[in-house]
Amino acid sequence: LTGRENVYINAAILGMTKDEVDEKFDDIIEFADIGDFLDVPVKFYSSGMFVRLGFAVAAHCKPDILLVDEVLAVGDTGFQNKCFNKIGELKKRGTTTIMVSHNMHMISTFAEKLIFLNKCKGRYFNSVTEGIKEYTKLFINKEDLGIEKVCSGNDNIKFFDVEINKRIFYPGDSFSISMKYKSRIDYEDIDIDTGIYSGNEISLYFQATNKAYNKKINLEKGKHALKIEIKNIQINNSMAKIIIAIWSKNRVGYLFWWRIPVEFKEIDYSTGKNFLKVLYEVK
Repeated sequence: LTGRENVYINAAILGMTKDEVDEKFDDIIEFADIGDFLDVPVKFYSSGMFVRLGFAVAAHCKPDILLVDEVLAVGDTGFQNKCFNKIGELKKRGTTTIMVSHNMHMISTFAEKLIFLNKCKGRYFNSVTEGIKEYTKLFINKEDLGIEKVCSGNDNIKFFDVEINKRIFYPGDSFSISMKYKSRIDYEDIDIDTGIYSGNEISLYFQATNKAYNKKINLEKGKHALKIEIKNIQINNSMAKIIIAIWSKNRVGYLFWWRIPVEFKEIDYSTGKNFLKVLYEVK
């Protein structure tokens, strides 16, 4: 069947008459934005095109309940914005919208109540913010984000008592990592890398001292303390891991490498809590 034929069939399944579909047909096609593919069999559609057409029909049939399953994961920014606007219109008309998604930004923006499933059991929350908080806790101790010391020294230097001052962050927060070391020799002109990565290894933040500082960093012989401070981290709603790497001169090899799981909180759009604090003035 073609896209055109699917519009009529899906609309009929949803309870619309042919006259009602005829009246709304142009609006449905304009919303779906599938261009010249309207009369092409849907078996040649991409999954995104198919979902766009299906959502366009459902959104124009005046539903009492609209069930949306990850529809905003497809399409370009323009289509996603149209979906947001349409869902907002339906909510104002009294349509109950059930959104199935892993997108915490979308959920916190549109949802009023939340249910999440874990091992076939549902947990209900009147507060979306609290629900997201409990949901993200499920992943803070996942194995792929676990603490992992790959290298803590060599025959000449050892690192110990490594600590991070916090593991839960809000946008704009700072953090510090402190450690002690005992070295038999002086290490001159070392490099320190600090990176923050998502669970699927996407880089969210990276800083290298050899690029950010003009002065040299040395590790002196003997027993000493070292503290690394990172300020004003602008990351929102992510389970992540912080990785610290200390290199010998000219990056010949690692002296130290450490990974620790952390959580970056979601901005609460309903109350404005955790919004980035930006200083500005008007002249």
